[in-house]
Amino acid sequence: MTRQRQSHLAKVISRRDFVVTAEIEPPAGPNSNSLREKAQLLKGKADAFNVTDNQTAVVRMSSIAASKVLLDEGLEPGWALDGQRVRQGFHLLRLH
Repeated sequence: MTRQRQSHLAKVISRRDFVVTAEIEPPAGPNSNSLREKAQLLKGKADAFNVTDNQTAVVRMSSIAASKVLLDEGLEPGWALDGQRVRQGFHLLRLH
């Protein structure tokens, strides 16, 4: 059995240090250059970065694709699912 590498956020939490997170919105479109620029500005300023999903009901790059860009830039992304999406998933599971 191989042991998974512990994320930076997990290390900070296990040390009981103060955790700083920041929120990043994906760009409105497929071009990731603005996201890469934000990532470089924020690198080292927070322990983890929440990638929003369909913020302000505007079609944007998917949060998964944006998270991959942030990983490539050396940031640790995380997600927060809104309550509506969680409820929809729950109902779909109940129907199955």
